[in-house]
Amino acid sequence: MKNAIILSLILFYSILNSTAQTIDSIEVKSNTENIDSIINRIQKINSSVNIIKDTKRLIPIKELGNTKIISLSIDTLTTISSFQKTLNKYSRISCITINTDSISVNYETGDLQLKNNDILILSIHDISFENLQQFSNLFSKLEVYPNIILSIFGSLEKLESLPIFKCASTILFSNTNTEDTQKVAAQIIFGGINCSEGRPTTDKESKNETDNTSNETIRFQYTVPEMAGIDSKTLNETIDSVAQLGLDNNAFPGCQILIAKDRKVIYHKCFGFHTYAKLQPVLSDDIYDLASVTKITGPLPALMRFVDEGKIDLDEKLSVYWKDFERSNKAGLLFRDVLAHQAQLTPWIPFWSSTVDEQKNFKKHIFSYTKTKKYSVEVAPKMYLNKNYRKKIYKSIKKSDLLDKKEYRYSGLAYFIFPEMIKNISDKEYPNYLKQEFYKPLGAYTIDFNAHNNYPASRIIPTENDDYFRNTLLHGYVDDEGCAMMGGISGNAGLFATANDLAKLMQMYLQMGEYGGKRYISEETMKEFTKIQFPDNNNRRGLGFDKPILGNDTLSIEKCYPAYSASTESFGHSGFTGTFTWMDPKNNLLYIFLSNRVHPTRASRQIYEKNIRISIHQGIYDAIQVFNEKYKQKPLSKL
Repeated sequence: MKNAIILSLILFYSILNSTAQTIDSIEVKSNTENIDSIINRIQKINSSVNIIKDTKRLIPIKELGNTKIISLSIDTLTTISSFQKTLNKYSRISCITINTDSISVNYETGDLQLKNNDILILSIHDISFENLQQFSNLFSKLEVYPNIILSIFGSLEKLESLPIFKCASTILFSNTNTEDTQKVAAQIIFGGINCSEGRPTTDKESKNETDNTSNETIRFQYTVPEMAGIDSKTLNETIDSVAQLGLDNNAFPGCQILIAKDRKVIYHKCFGFHTYAKLQPVLSDDIYDLASVTKITGPLPALMRFVDEGKIDLDEKLSVYWKDFERSNKAGLLFRDVLAHQAQLTPWIPFWSSTVDEQKNFKKHIFSYTKTKKYSVEVAPKMYLNKNYRKKIYKSIKKSDLLDKKEYRYSGLAYFIFPEMIKNISDKEYPNYLKQEFYKPLGAYTIDFNAHNNYPASRIIPTENDDYFRNTLLHGYVDDEGCAMMGGISGNAGLFATANDLAKLMQMYLQMGEYGGKRYISEETMKEFTKIQFPDNNNRRGLGFDKPILGNDTLSIEKCYPAYSASTESFGHSGFTGTFTWMDPKNNLLYIFLSNRVHPTRASRQIYEKNIRISIHQGIYDAIQVFNEKYKQKPLSKL
């Protein structure tokens, strides 16, 4: 009954003017397509690509962190193909397209300098043998590379005679060059789709090679909701309506939603624009300020790794790892209490306010509008903080009062010291440690600090028009003032990411520490961090992770957090800028919502008042329920 009321309220709002942008993936053709035709169509598309050989077991590609991957496409197109677009969902791929009608037949291989462990993905798109002969010089140069994955779309006729065909370690083939088959081939290469059946062979030798090939599914598959037991019609209507409700009420100028179930990304849609000027629509590869989602994306994976390695004891005093607390009121704080937000720490310190006088003018010797050796901490464009001010921040945290009672009170203070602590334990700079140990191996290259240093403004979603501290529009610079005063690199905030890359790290959490055939964190540690630590103290929190309100499944949609259908095993975090991510191991469900609700100012609270993020979250569970009711006699194991 509760679900029906919610759906009727949500669907009341019109979606006719929605500016939704759908991700480039295989989709349900229409709301009238039934489950059988959807599944049969997707299975037919998936089986249209076959592995002919894989002598070096390159498929699926497992090592991403230290492997350079180049995609070289020979095509009639001049733009990036669906094949290359899909490859880029999994990792950072250098994509080169050679048009068959251009002078590129004499392409020099200078950009293709590959080491022994690097991989060249060569794709040939519906090109006849005769036309390919003009590339014989290029192919002869490519034959020196030891790891070539050759993907052929079109016809195999006579291609077997090409030297490149024989020297390629791996060959995939589809007799069609459609966008769907290209997407499938790319997913097979990275382990999103298993290609273990129906493989054609060219000779006895390749047959033996194929029979011994282990083609695992280890990463995201990009497909339709029905393939994960979710009703497309309900999901789209619900989410589209709630997102439009947010746009109509100026809860945000735009947003982006990604949903994965059973390691299948079944929904990734963008709504609205970067700003209310409506000049630039939100796109799927846009980069967002994650705000406090940084807490579980930045310091937390490192801390969990240190627990696995015995470098941190959760029941030890925090001062053992942060010596500055030894002679302070924080000497006895336990690490577990700090991560569970019941260590009596002050919730927040407005560090920036100590830099201005009573007239709101900056005090002397704190900021400079020119970067120098002394003023080297960039907090905004042409605004640099004295490098020694970091010590003042640490001192303020050390001297801050403790709360009277040991109870749940959210505080981000410890997250300001975690980066330096991680550096001391790992002997590596905090951002470098995260990139080397987590982000790059996951293929999540856009997760990074200070987005303005790495990406054009056109790809970054702007946040606040800060008129009280930095006096500028924050565009690629972190929204959080305290993090900005740490040079944009902190543990409480600071990370930027695309939804797709954030999803890889969150999926690793959902799979209890494993993703892409690699274990990052032990299952034991993941379970410890994601369970409620102090339920008897009315504290719902895990270690770093947020958890559902105690008794959440009994609450209404207006009072629950997160969705009332989320299991007690679920966990996640929200962010001040309008971000939210939640994982549910019981339902194998991942939900990511990204927005810039603080644009142009943080005064807007419509995202909370209209309950946008939670209503969408509940809508996912409703769509699962609708699927089960409609197709309860159909075994999901076949999906």
